[in-house]
Amino acid sequence: MKPRSCLLSEAGCHFKGTAEELEEHSNDVQNHLKVIAESMAENRLNIKNLEMKVQESVSENMKLREQLQDLYPVLGTVKSLDRTVTTLLEKVKKLEIAEQTVEEMNETLIRLREYMQRVQPAVVQDHKSKSPQGTKSPEAKSPPRGLFGHNTSFEDHKPKHAAPPTDL
Repeated sequence: MKPRSCLLSEAGCHFKGTAEELEEHSNDVQNHLKVIAESMAENRLNIKNLEMKVQESVSENMKLREQLQDLYPVLGTVKSLDRTVTTLLEKVKKLEIAEQTVEEMNETLIRLREYMQRVQPAVVQDHKSKSPQGTKSPEAKSPPRGLFGHNTSFEDHKPKHAAPPTDL
């Protein structure tokens, strides 16, 4: 025959036996009260521990909520700063293009000054001496080819970019 468990096994009684042994065991009220009392004490301790853990969790949850509330304004500030950085990067790119254009214009201006310094004496000489045919010196007409670089003219050195942006 298969052994049976005590009806108070859920409360902590570990007795197993035949039906006859189980009936005799069930009459031991004193022992069962002791098992139930021990089980209740253990359950109270478990409940107390669980209550403490729940309270700790609630407290931690409250702290996390407060921290989260403190982060919302920071998040807004970070988003605003991100937009500002993006705008500034766009302006820096425009400034870089403008700077490159100015540098190219300065290089062209330097070459033009050098050209003017070379041809000025010829132009002055040409105006001083009036030619009977009324012709001008060939140097005064336009810059010679190759002045601005190998086989290039002044036209080849016009700025490659649009005018500097005015919205900066």
